[in-house]
Amino acid sequence: MSPLKLYYSPISTPSRAVLMAIRNMNVDVEVVTLNLGTGEHKSAEFAKINPRMCVPTIVDDDFVLCESKAILMYLPHKMGMCKGRAFYPKCARQRALVHQRLLFDSVDFYPNISNLVNLSFSDEPILTVKHKAAIVAALNVMETQFLNNGDFFVGNSATIADFAFCSSVAALIAIGFNINDDYPKLLEWYERMGTLKGFNELSAGAQQTGAMVRKGLKNSFDDL
Repeated sequence: MSPLKLYYSPISTPSRAVLMAIRNMNVDVEVVTLNLGTGEHKSAEFAKINPRMCVPTIVDDDFVLCESKAILMYLPHKMGMCKGRAFYPKCARQRALVHQRLLFDSVDFYPNISNLVNLSFSDEPILTVKHKAAIVAALNVMETQFLNNGDFFVGNSATIADFAFCSSVAALIAIGFNINDDYPKLLEWYERMGTLKGFNELSAGAQQTGAMVRKGLKNSFDDL
């Protein structure tokens, strides 16, 4: 069987989440790094694989899948539920909580990161109190609700939801948002994530994203 092929960019927050999950599930993978800055994801060759021309994208034999959350849910099934259960609970209620967390990241948390990236390339690249307030609102939910009953976002072991949040949090920190003592549970969780496979790789990519965004912005969160 051929290894899973992952089309990936280190400056893509969703890409980093998927790669960290792959590292922890010990998936046999071939990583194809695309340079988004030079438009490699818009090549005719990649468009044949994924007409949406976005990363991350996986190719598993003749099966092609994009969208990071969908990929995160697919990976445990690929590895077999005995191996993947630690990252994707068998219990329907626990799994529903994992889905809830993933949707929260998609709708309420990660869009803040995406907005900051887009802002840094805009004609008025200025952070406002509204940007900060939206982030604080999401972090408060994560701190007071999601991390209130265990060491990770669902229970006491890492799930695919933790990989998604870890990538978003790493990007936010690299951009310059100070996750301080107001979020002790989140800080402890982030330290725990730092012990898992692929964290250094994820963090290095987040630093690239952060440097790119900071370069484009005319101010920082410290100015607000």
